[in-house]
Amino acid sequence: MSFQILQRAYAPYGTAAQFPASGDSRLIYRATDTGYLYTWDASESAYKLAGISPDHTHNYAGSSTPGGAATTALACTGNAATATTADDAAKLGGQLPSYYSQAGHTHTFDGLTSKPTTLAGYGITDAAAASHTHSGYETAIGNPSADGYLLSSTSAGVRSWVAPYSHPATHAQSVIDSSSGWITTELAGKQAAGSYLTTTGTAADSEKLGGVAASGYSQTSHTHNYAGSSTPGGAATSAEACTGNAATATTAASCTGNSATATTASSCSGNAATATALATARTLTIGNKANTFDGTADKTWTLADIGAASTTALTTEATTRATNDNALWAALYAEQTGGTECIIPLAATGDGSGVLTLRLWSDVANTATLSNGAFYGEIGGTTNLGQSVNMTAGQFTTFYIKLPSGSTATMSVRYGWALTKWGQSGTECIVEATNAPKLNGFNVKYIPQNVTTIRLNSNLGTSIVTGSTRAWTSATYILFGGNSMTISGIAYPWIAATGIWFNGNSMTLSGTTYPWTAATVIWFFGYSMTLSGTTYPWTSATSILFNGNSMTLTANLSTSCLTTGNLYLFLSGTGIAVTYTTTRIWPTTMRAISLRPSSGSMVTADVDRLFIDIDATCTTASTEKVLDARGYCGAVTSSSSAARTSLVSKGFEVSYNNS
Repeated sequence: MSFQILQRAYAPYGTAAQFPASGDSRLIYRATDTGYLYTWDASESAYKLAGISPDHTHNYAGSSTPGGAATTALACTGNAATATTADDAAKLGGQLPSYYSQAGHTHTFDGLTSKPTTLAGYGITDAAAASHTHSGYETAIGNPSADGYLLSSTSAGVRSWVAPYSHPATHAQSVIDSSSGWITTELAGKQAAGSYLTTTGTAADSEKLGGVAASGYSQTSHTHNYAGSSTPGGAATSAEACTGNAATATTAASCTGNSATATTASSCSGNAATATALATARTLTIGNKANTFDGTADKTWTLADIGAASTTALTTEATTRATNDNALWAALYAEQTGGTECIIPLAATGDGSGVLTLRLWSDVANTATLSNGAFYGEIGGTTNLGQSVNMTAGQFTTFYIKLPSGSTATMSVRYGWALTKWGQSGTECIVEATNAPKLNGFNVKYIPQNVTTIRLNSNLGTSIVTGSTRAWTSATYILFGGNSMTISGIAYPWIAATGIWFNGNSMTLSGTTYPWTAATVIWFFGYSMTLSGTTYPWTSATSILFNGNSMTLTANLSTSCLTTGNLYLFLSGTGIAVTYTTTRIWPTTMRAISLRPSSGSMVTADVDRLFIDIDATCTTASTEKVLDARGYCGAVTSSSSAARTSLVSKGFEVSYNNS
């Protein structure tokens, strides 16, 4: 057989196992340990012996089968019969591998021959010659000839070194105009003419003022001697002679007329001494009436004359206005409720033996009626008043109501728009009792817009109150409390309210918070409330509570809840983000602070700062005496340890998270 080796680059390796994982079909690979030559077959991704198919076979000479014993041998040419080495088998193009350089060989620059001697020889055509020059640039001016020289430039840009200005030791005397006192000739070209006020061109003249030397003026502190005295302030020894009787006079000169002895006024000219009327009468006009006045008699004007109303007229006008106002409120109420009556649904509880207390204020005389059951004269429910009760104008009427077991009723008040107070502080609108009636779906739309007090607190949690909140701009107190109340709507500015209180897990209040500057109580408790917004300064509020996981509030305690009063502050909800980033002044007396904020909001530094600042200003713990920063609040560190210990000594129960 014969081998045909193509002319290719040669790549020797110690063993075939050291060949690259992916070969190059342009190379011949040699395993020097065996001397075999290989090529890379890209189609099969494998190395193959050079010029030999890996699948072909050969019979030994004289054998009829591959691998059979040879029975004959061909004659060898050259030195094949006597050769003891196989060097020639490793030759490529008649040369051994050592004749060739490896495919990855390199050369040093010094090892190169026939290197170029010019930039052009290297192919560089954009370099400047060593002897090149530049145009458009100034010639170097070098360093100055002496220290202290200054760099000067002309307007044309020519620069040079110049010696600094040397002030002359003496000046030529200015020429002064003696009449005006002004310099008339420049001082060596440096001092402008007309600048200094002197008189002549001599040195002495520079001390003159207005052409007069200093000796011609008195000093500001000069003194004078009395006549004949040798020292300032000394006694006078001589006097100038006086004219007339000035030297001997002991009393004033005589007066003309009777001025020296007169005790009454001298006689008056004309009729001034005896006149009883003005010489010329005058006309005085007030309101719609003019009176002529000459001094002989009094003049009067009536209320009608001056356009003033009588007390009777004022009373009538006030009544008219009140009537008109009532008509307006009645119209608004009718638009709000669909009528002028206030409708209060009731339902009995238990065996019906209990009495419900209901308190309402009417601005006008009014009437309340029941469709079932009865009004009673006292809380014991013994004096039956029937189903109709009159209400006196301008005061509270207290209703005591009983219903038969299992029954319902409707209480109606004729003029619902006149019910402007629903309870008052210390006297709630409704007081529930065991086996007593309850409000059974009362709608707050029947509370008039001109209401001044709302205190609907279900003390037993049985009364059902529905409807939506309203602006209630005149209300000074707004309270709804009870888990059976389903109050909805939004929060309003409620600018007059000193108390804002919504407490009930079935209430669904929404909307945003407001400044509520008049409020001393701000209280929103309910897991269905979706209030949003932020906490405000609320400087009047000493009781602040927001509790509900559906609320989304931000509360920066550094800038909000800034009362100086006895503070109760409770913030709890997974959507209420609380921070305390900078120091503030806390009240000297405090009830409680309880924080359960959203995760990650009240960090460790804020908690430490809070305890430290409260301890710095608060001296007295009152009522609840609680300081609680747990839940998702950050853990305290040793920096607030002393403050927490001090707060405990002041009577607070202090709770916090440890790291």
